[in-house]
Amino acid sequence: MPDFKSIALAKHTTVDEVSRILGYARYSMQSLSKKVIVKENGKFNHFKIIRNGFGVLNTDFGKFYQFDFFIDDKWVNYLALVKGDLDRNFNPYFKNEKQLLLRIDSGCETGQVFGDRTCECREQLALAMEEIRNAGKGIIIHIPKQDARGLGLPFKLATLTLQDALGLDTVEAAKILANDGNIDVRTYGGAVGILKFWGLKSNIKINLATNNPKKVSVFTENGFKLSGLTPVVIEPTKLTRLHLEAKQEKLGHIELIQKDKQDATQRNFMRLLNTAMSENDSLVCCGLDPDLNKMPKEITDSHASDRTKAFDFLHEVIDITAAHVCAYKIQKAFFDIFENGDRLLLDTIKYIKKRHAQIPIIIDSKIGDTSNTMKAYMDLIFSKLGADAVVVNPYMGDDVLAPFRNMENKAAIVLVKTSNKGGDIVQNTITATGVPLWIYVMELVVRRWNTSRNVMPVISSTESIDFSSIRKIIPDDMPILLAGFGAQGGKITKAHELLDSHKKGLVVNSSRAILYPYKTNDKNWRREIENAVIEMKRKINEIR
Repeated sequence: MPDFKSIALAKHTTVDEVSRILGYARYSMQSLSKKVIVKENGKFNHFKIIRNGFGVLNTDFGKFYQFDFFIDDKWVNYLALVKGDLDRNFNPYFKNEKQLLLRIDSGCETGQVFGDRTCECREQLALAMEEIRNAGKGIIIHIPKQDARGLGLPFKLATLTLQDALGLDTVEAAKILANDGNIDVRTYGGAVGILKFWGLKSNIKINLATNNPKKVSVFTENGFKLSGLTPVVIEPTKLTRLHLEAKQEKLGHIELIQKDKQDATQRNFMRLLNTAMSENDSLVCCGLDPDLNKMPKEITDSHASDRTKAFDFLHEVIDITAAHVCAYKIQKAFFDIFENGDRLLLDTIKYIKKRHAQIPIIIDSKIGDTSNTMKAYMDLIFSKLGADAVVVNPYMGDDVLAPFRNMENKAAIVLVKTSNKGGDIVQNTITATGVPLWIYVMELVVRRWNTSRNVMPVISSTESIDFSSIRKIIPDDMPILLAGFGAQGGKITKAHELLDSHKKGLVVNSSRAILYPYKTNDKNWRREIENAVIEMKRKINEIR
């Protein structure tokens, strides 16, 4: 028998709690059987469904419960992932939910297990998990043996050979090999059977995450109401494009290919910034600097990975603040310290663009290098990450700003007068023309580098500077990023002198004062964040 007392001491808990968790684990291994009736294609099927076990997974997309099922149909084995609560019988329990995101995922051993790049199944499963994480609750039912649209793994391998050797698409290859011409023999009644096994109420509307309209009828036949379809849309690669186009054009799948990617041709930073200022009546820029040491214990005490904890916190902050800000400024260093921090950064940007697409995104990495290196930076920050603007260090001169001449939709935010005290030793140096170096740099921003009207300066709010003289140099259509407000002690009292003629043109950044205005054990931390950003907006609007 295990020594409950020793375990309890080691885990800083009680003997009763250890006993409860051990009982839970033992129960999870016990089989539970039910019989359900499912209608599919007008035929009633009597299924015996056995839940073999369940347990907790900590994934890249947060915590899920995984269930293992046996069903006496042609597919036999099913897996289910659930994000949400369990009831006292350990079935998913969606209290007061009127809509539920559900994905029926056909197994694809070649793609999902071994990473074959010909199909998109691996990416779609990951995206479905990401969507459910973002929604907060949902279900994925995975049917492992549905390779090749149910025709089996040997058939799938043969089609891959034809696709690789003859350049055929997935539909052409399958039709050549199928004896009766039927290239999709999948059924989905077992998935509905699992919902009935759990006692999922039919009054919950299902938001079906799928590109295949044929999956709809089995739910409506069994009394479930659908709120709609949510296509799982990925960005195609050179290898997957042919596969996706074939399924879309020849099999009737919907919106498989991301047609309108939000990129440099569609997101214009200056327009987004101006619109967000007007619509949200705000000049607040919220800095996103994830620091686990400052996050609420509700987040950090979970068993998720540090990266997942950070994302869970950030997406809460974004949703809380989105109605009160004109931009987000992401400090890249705070993301780089996480394992797979590049993925955390990308996920955060994707989340903003998907849920709050009207808010522009600034990357703060203070880049500044030779032309060849700047080209690599541009590719990373704008093409791969999808940001709208980047903070740059102008010390290497024209090479730093040259790329922005041909990137009218992206913006360079140039360090001119920064909020750190240590910067004075460089920035206050008197130049040959008799002005401080920062004034000289500001004049370069205005007169030399702003040829495409997509450059703006960073000015400190912590210095005793004559703001009115700055706005006389800076044109009316050039916004200013005011740094140092909040935790760094910057003042806002004279900021009205930096406003443009429309009482805008000023972006006031704050990170820690918005992100961490609470004690880590405060259960009302969300309300404190909301109060902080609203109060900052109020103070700034007073001076407008």
